[in-house]
Amino acid sequence: MPARILVIGIDAATWTIIDKHLDKLPTFKRLKKSEEYKAKTLTLDQKPYSAPCWTSMFTGLKEEEHKHHEFVINNEIQTRNNIKADFIWDQLE
Repeated sequence: MPARILVIGIDAATWTIIDKHLDKLPTFKRLKKSEEYKAKTLTLDQKPYSAPCWTSMFTGLKEEEHKHHEFVINNEIQTRNNIKADFIWDQLE
């Protein structure tokens, strides 16, 4: 059976805040109790910019490689089609 991966990304959330509210977040509570649970924290060296962070997380590419910097350019919302990179779900079955 192929490996299963669940990626949950919450912009601007910290484990400190999530842990304090586990009673209100039953799914997080169940996931954290699971033996298969593994969590990582994204640590940035500079001010976080969501658009390139999310794109890097789902493509594995650095910002310089995927060149996606903003959600809106020239008053036009950027979509997945504007990003010239393969996302993880493009490569998985």
